[in-house]
Amino acid sequence: MKTLACLFAILGAACCLALSQTRADEKKDADTKQVTFLVKTDFTFGKNDVDALKDGKYTNLSTVKNQPKEAAITVSVIKLDGTELPTGTYTAVEVKGKRDGKDQTVVCYFSKPPDGKVTLSKLTLKGEAKADYKTFNAGYKDATIYVFEAMPKKAK
Repeated sequence: MKTLACLFAILGAACCLALSQTRADEKKDADTKQVTFLVKTDFTFGKNDVDALKDGKYTNLSTVKNQPKEAAITVSVIKLDGTELPTGTYTAVEVKGKRDGKDQTVVCYFSKPPDGKVTLSKLTLKGEAKADYKTFNAGYKDATIYVFEAMPKKAK
């Protein structure tokens, strides 16, 4: 009977160890998963600003808050060679950073907005996509939209 109890104790410990390792692996995967987001130009954020974002002239980028649902865009078609991007609602998220030593705010659009405040690093431009999308007051067809990827990390 003692041998059986010992065997169950060892088996239980092994299961707990395996479960904790699985959770650690899942957390590591979540911490290293890149996010994709869209940036569009308008009267306050132009092509030069997109180039500055692409060229790393914006530093210390971190999400601040989600904008109201009226600021979201609804994408019906989005095309970028070699990439599959989801259609549907993209939430507008304020992203703060520094450019030339001055605080700047950029509005980025996420299909799944980050949970809470995150810093964005290793920013790369995936390309210029053509998209059909709607804002709260207008519709755009075959418009240029910029697709970026970044590594998110929970802000402290």
